[in-house]
Amino acid sequence: MDNTLSGRGAAGIHPDGGFSIAPVAAGERIDALDFIRGLAVMGILAANIIAFGQPFEAYMYPSAFLTDPGDPNGWMWIAQFVAIDGKMRGLFTLLFGAGIYLFMEKAWARGATRGLQAWRLAILMVFGMVHFFFIWPGDILFYYALFGFVVLACLKWSIKTQLWVGLAGYMLGVLIYAAMFTTTWAIADTSFGEISPELAEARAGMVAGIDETLARGDVPNAAIAAGDYGTLVMHRLTEQWSEPLNNAMLFGLETLPLMLIGV
Repeated sequence: MDNTLSGRGAAGIHPDGGFSIAPVAAGERIDALDFIRGLAVMGILAANIIAFGQPFEAYMYPSAFLTDPGDPNGWMWIAQFVAIDGKMRGLFTLLFGAGIYLFMEKAWARGATRGLQAWRLAILMVFGMVHFFFIWPGDILFYYALFGFVVLACLKWSIKTQLWVGLAGYMLGVLIYAAMFTTTWAIADTSFGEISPELAEARAGMVAGIDETLARGDVPNAAIAAGDYGTLVMHRLTEQWSEPLNNAMLFGLETLPLMLIGV
């Protein structure tokens, strides 16, 4: 996994003609990418700290964020949402796309095919599933690997095509996400949700759905607080088994375009 993200993982050639993955030599590393990667890793840590001490739903729902009594307007949630949430993940996604290309550039020079990178992505996908169910539910590795396969098919596109498709896809995602979240907020939290019986009914359904989502988080939160690892894993296996794919669909219009731009 580290070589995929490092930018210039090397594809070595055995005497019998087979290919292997070799560590990156110090002289082959790209310092600027390493520096940006370090910032992204630290930023992802800052983003994950929220879920270390809060319900996981605090990312999406301000009402789930455990706000300090001195912050009644929720400015802490707004600050993390604007300055941190998604920003470091986006930077890391750009680097992931760049890493796929740089790895394949060297692999192609040595006679390898995209199958070598596909094998690495398959391993990353398995690692992501293990990570989600047994370690951390905020996994991004699974859908990085999933969209990495799509990026592999686009590596021979021209730079202009990759850039414009990436930018268009990203802007489409921005518009869709903005429409989704703005509509939900307007109906659930403003007087807009009261101007007609239909909107009032929609508001009631949204509020009930949010409450149901928050209630689902009570089980893993209680298991974490009690140190009950078995209950936590069983809950993820039985109640959250579809979340890796759900996350891939939710973040697809962010992840794939940014990878293409990174390439």
